[in-house]
Formats: sequence, C-alpha cells, structure tokens
Amino acid sequence: MLAIGNSILHGNSRDFRSLSGGSITISHSITREAGIGNFDQDPLFADPGNGNYHLRSTAGRLGPHGWVHDAVSSPAIDAGDPGADFSRETVPNGGRVNLGAYGNTPEASRSGGSDLIFASGFD
Repeated sequence: MLAIGNSILHGNSRDFRSLSGGSITISHSITREAGIGNFDQDPLFADPGNGNYHLRSTAGRLGPHGWVHDAVSSPAIDAGDPGADFSRETVPNGGRVNLGAYGNTPEASRSGGSDLIFASGFD
C-alpha cells in the first residue's frame, strides 16, 4: 500500500491508480481524491511559473531575500495531519504542519494570528 499525506496534488490531470494492483490512500492533502482531511482548493503558491512553491502567507513566507508578507494566505498552511510533527517550522507556526514540500521545515510559511496572547486588567 502507498500512503500519501500532507501533500499538494493540485492541478493533476488524472486520478491516482496503482498499476500493480496495490492500494493508494491519500490523506490531509490538497487533491480531488477522497480521503481524510483532503480538500480541493488553489494552494496559492508564491510563483509556480518560476518554480517557487512556497505558500503565500500574510504572516510571512521565505522569499529570495528573506521573509516577505503576502496579501493572502494559502489554505495549505496548518492543514496537515494534526498528529504530524511541525517542530521545524518557525514561529508563528499555528501548532500544525503545513502541506507541501516545505511543511515541517525551517522554510515553511508562517501562520497568522494563532500565537498571540491577549491580556487585560493591567493598571
């Protein structure tokens, strides 16, 4: 059995099939295939035409000269398997792995707003 997870399989022209008769499961991924946590949306890559598959993020994504902030955030940020390791993603990381090639790496796009602490009642 082949298990695929935390992946972005967007824009494929056909369904996945095993030519050897084995089974394939896809979960927590951007795909048209059915599976736990799967959904089909544009992943909002930074510049796929030029090979930049970092995810756009209002909180920051790695660009050629450091971290840049986009006007929109990818739905693939923090969309991975809740049990998957995300410890290599920089803060703020949302406490959940990103989908795609940069998930759980220091190059993972950052999450917006989830690591903020609010307090009131200070004099």
